[in-house]
Amino acid sequence: MSLRVHASNRLETLAEVMAGLMAEAPVVAGQALPPNPARAEVVVINSRGMEAWLQQALARYSPAGVSANRRFVLSNSLTEFVLLHRDGRDHRWGEVLEQTPGLFSREVLLWRIFADLGDIMPNEQFEGARAPLAAYIYADGSDLTGQDRRRFQLARQIAELYDQYQVYRPAMLAAWEAHGALAPHDETELWQAALWRTLRASAGPDELPRNAAMQAWCGVPGGAWRLPVFALPRLWVFGLSTMAPAYLTMLKTLAAEREVHLLLRCPSPPSTAGDQSTEPLGPALGEQLQGLLAELRASGDPVVLADLANTALFQPPVLAGASPETLLQAVQQQIFTGQVMQLPAALAQTVRQGQAASLRCHACHSPMREIEVLHDYLLAWFDGHPERQPGQVLVMAPDIEPYVSAIEAVFNRPSTSDHDYLPYAVADRQVSRSSAVIRAFLQLLQMPGQRFRLSELLDLLATPAVAARRGLSAGDFNRLRQFLADAGVRWGLDAAQRDDMGFGMLGDSFTWQKGLDRLFAGYALAEGAEASDQALLLAHLAPLPDMEGESTRLLGVLAEFLADLRQWCAALDESRTPAEWCATLQPWLTRWFRSDEESAAEIAALYRALDE
Repeated sequence: MSLRVHASNRLETLAEVMAGLMAEAPVVAGQALPPNPARAEVVVINSRGMEAWLQQALARYSPAGVSANRRFVLSNSLTEFVLLHRDGRDHRWGEVLEQTPGLFSREVLLWRIFADLGDIMPNEQFEGARAPLAAYIYADGSDLTGQDRRRFQLARQIAELYDQYQVYRPAMLAAWEAHGALAPHDETELWQAALWRTLRASAGPDELPRNAAMQAWCGVPGGAWRLPVFALPRLWVFGLSTMAPAYLTMLKTLAAEREVHLLLRCPSPPSTAGDQSTEPLGPALGEQLQGLLAELRASGDPVVLADLANTALFQPPVLAGASPETLLQAVQQQIFTGQVMQLPAALAQTVRQGQAASLRCHACHSPMREIEVLHDYLLAWFDGHPERQPGQVLVMAPDIEPYVSAIEAVFNRPSTSDHDYLPYAVADRQVSRSSAVIRAFLQLLQMPGQRFRLSELLDLLATPAVAARRGLSAGDFNRLRQFLADAGVRWGLDAAQRDDMGFGMLGDSFTWQKGLDRLFAGYALAEGAEASDQALLLAHLAPLPDMEGESTRLLGVLAEFLADLRQWCAALDESRTPAEWCATLQPWLTRWFRSDEESAAEIAALYRALDE
């Protein structure tokens, strides 16, 4: 078995070890493979932020100073790649994204569950396994639209739950299939087990959920499902602190024929990671890691046990016999040893005076203020220290999305000095947030029932692919924005749309239609309308002047855009099957977006999603 575990309390140490081992040739069946520049090293990471950091670290520690031909994948992608080979044929990594989702993937489960929940009738007796589901769907006597919305929300939550069960609770699913609910008197488990058995029966024997497929792959040594060595000569797993038992079993199976290196970051040596102490942080930080280490020890493999006993890669924050110089060192040392320590008198005095620079807490009233404080602190930290580089700084957040706009506003703010500019990159963003086309399409899907605010539709028109479809340049967009501001457009398509929202008493004032009418009235006056018509226009519409020449083209673009919005909202305001929705939405992609070098891949992804 070639499962090698490398543990350290420092990511930098793990990256350095990894770079050194990557310089060596992979060993398969006791033989070193010949050099092959086209052979990619596959690295499993837990986030795209880790990928960005590790790529730089590998280049820094590599003997050649370069990190190239590395394929960084998430654990789910590795699982899908492994299961692709159950047909006994060779496969590419690109097929992981190209394959059609299975019947037990989260996105397909949602619609299968949605269909199954549709069989629950409102007059059904509230008894048995489906009673809680019927009670939720038909709660408060909601209308058909409300019932469908509740059914969809419920199906989405159940699909996410079953997706997690396939990874973390495979034994429970197997028990449900064989014996039904483990606790027959548990109302929640009763309907979950019944619904899961229905999903398994309707899928057929050849379509397996992820847990059953992984179990079958791991349990057939030498069979057709085994992954050929040349498809994955060597595997690296970096920085994962928690791992589902099924995933660890897969790694052990892969390690039977190739090198698998598991690089773990432990706050303290594995031999003491599970020790209980009076320090409250020790057990809390090691809880998930302890489960992984226990699984590794349970394997009983002498190589794995020897790796876990090796503490050579651990570097104590404070050398033996020395005292911590900073508050951060003191906290790290307590976590490392699992023991409470007394702060040195000088350091304790510094902490009491609020001058501990190594560990600070800032209470800010908004995400924007947090980023401003961060920016100012980094400028002060770099000032006078040319040895400090931006690449040495990593800023982490539980969810980076709420901060993206603030980061762009603060870090891209014009400055009077080049020294105030800090280069940065934002990683781990959702595709729907980082892709302008996908973000615009999701905004369009949410249009029905919205207020059609001026700022929202201008943001939509500013999307490069949408502007290109309408033939708008940057100058055209600025002129159009000025026209709309002069026309008094604020929100609402027209009086009828406001009435549907319950604001009929406001009429059509400041709506898009009212603004468009004023712009057209200005065009009519410029073209020399009859005197009686001019008086009528002046009395009711307050026409805008100077609507002639190039302005007339922009007026036509605006009228066509609003007409498309009305048709789009009308198309979305109907009930359709999933297949009908896909057929309805696909032609609209061409009407909303124009494909170019930057947006072609994003538009193709939308077409592919609708096809699937």
